[in-house]
Amino acid sequence: MRIFSSAIKDKHPASRFTCLMYAAFLLMPPLLITAILNRGIAFHSLLFFTGWLSWTYTEYFFHRFIMHGNNNKKGIGKLLNHHHHHIDPKDIHVTHFHRWLMIAGCVLIIIASIQFNNYTTLLCGYFIGFTMYSFMHVVLHQKWSQKIFPRLHTSHIHHHCKYPDKCFGVMVTWWDGLFGTAPSNKTDISDKIKLFYYKKCNNKKTGSCANCRCVH
Repeated sequence: MRIFSSAIKDKHPASRFTCLMYAAFLLMPPLLITAILNRGIAFHSLLFFTGWLSWTYTEYFFHRFIMHGNNNKKGIGKLLNHHHHHIDPKDIHVTHFHRWLMIAGCVLIIIASIQFNNYTTLLCGYFIGFTMYSFMHVVLHQKWSQKIFPRLHTSHIHHHCKYPDKCFGVMVTWWDGLFGTAPSNKTDISDKIKLFYYKKCNNKKTGSCANCRCVH
C-alpha cells in the first residue's frame, strides 16, 4: 500500500525551472498581442483569458511544488501544505465564508477593470480563476460532479487515491499533460476507493482505510 507523504520526491523530468520557462513561453505572446491591440473587446478578452490561464498554471505549480513539496516545516510550504486533506478529503480549510469574500472581491475587481479600461483586466481574469478554483475543488468532491466534469473528477480521485505525485491540476488537466504528471494509463476506480474519497476514513489507528487500497 502506498501511503501519502506531503514531501513527495519529484521524479518527473520537468523541474520547477522548466515549468516556469514553459509557462513564460506560453503566456508572453498573448500579452505582446494585447500591446498591439491597445484597447477594445479583443484586448480585454485576451487579457482576461491570459489572466485566467495564468491562474491555472499557478494552481498547478503551487499544488505540485509547494503543497507537496519537501520544505513543509516553515514559511509558505508549511502554510499551504495540505496533508490533512489527503488524510480526510472532506477537510478543506477554505470555507464558504472565504468563498463569499472571493465573490465580493470579483465584483470589485470587475468594476475596477471597467472603470480603468486597461491591463487591470489581466488581474481580473487571474482573481476570477482563483475564485473558480475554490468552488471547483469542493465540487469535485461531490458524487454528482462525475457527470458534469468526468475527466476532472477522475483526475482528482486519482490524485487522492492512486497517484499523489501526479494529477495536480484541479480546474484543468492541460499542465499535467504538458509536464508529464498525467497518469500513463487508465486505472479503474473501485467502490472502495470512492468510499474513502467521498467520506472520512474511520481507521484512525493506521491512518489508512482498512477496506480499500488508498493513498493517504
